Amino acid sequence: KVVIAKVIWTAAEITWLYNGGNQRRFEDFGQAGTDGANLTVAGGIVAGWKLGEESGTRADFFGSNTLTDNATVTQNDGKVLDDAVDGEYVRQGMDLSGQGNNATQTGNVTTKPKFITGALNGKPSIRVDGSNDLLTIPDSDSLDLSTAFTIMAVARKSGAGVANGIIILKNATLVSDSGAYSIYISTLNKLVLAFNTGTWADITLGATTLTNGTYYVLAGWYDGANAKVYVNGAQDGTAGKSGTICLRPIRSCWR
Repeated sequence: KVVIAKVIWTAAEITWLYNGGNQRRFEDFGQAGTDGANLTVAGGIVAGWKLGEESGTRADFFGSNTLTDNATVTQNDGKVLDDAVDGEYVRQGMDLSGQGNNATQTGNVTTKPKFITGALNGKPSIRVDGSNDLLTIPDSDSLDLSTAFTIMAVARKSGAGVANGIIILKNATLVSDSGAYSIYISTLNKLVLAFNTGTWADITLGATTLTNGTYYVLAGWYDGANAKVYVNGAQDGTAGKSGTICLRPIRSCWR
């Protein structure tokens, strides 16, 4: 981020910035610090930009001095999800549970999802390309779901992908045959809960046809005796099933 100010900042103001603006982000200027710092337009700031890792313009969050970035980026390390700019590639999603199961992706931007602001009720989301975008969560004992679990996601499909639209996949590779558990949208546009208790299988298929452009609350549920899927809070499919689920790493938001 870059800020230009027609003022000589005091040592207290610089320290306030260094300390995160009293837990405020750099782009949240406009608030006076409790130490007396006044980092506002009235306090002398004339322009500020949050720079990204893609080409394009950057809005001035203090005025109208739009910044143009002409560099074409084909590979970078992406952006942390909670610090992304609309349309930028995301390299990390933070686990808010406190378990530390952060989702990451490195390498070329062609395999990273995009951050989209205001996608659902004013809240941001990430968008995958229907081909090979993904975030990967390292294996963890806390993600080993043996005989009882619920998996939920808010998702919207925008078209047909190259194969099944995987939302969550706990798997050693991108080939589901060695998987542990998954919820995904099938090529028939139905919600599917699949898992492995010795053999990988689609356990429960939903009845609702999921349409393009509509957000759904989707869930897969298993209690060691029955497996169910839910669409928008309503049970959409059920099947009898027993057994302990195999252990595998996990991938999220692939395709």
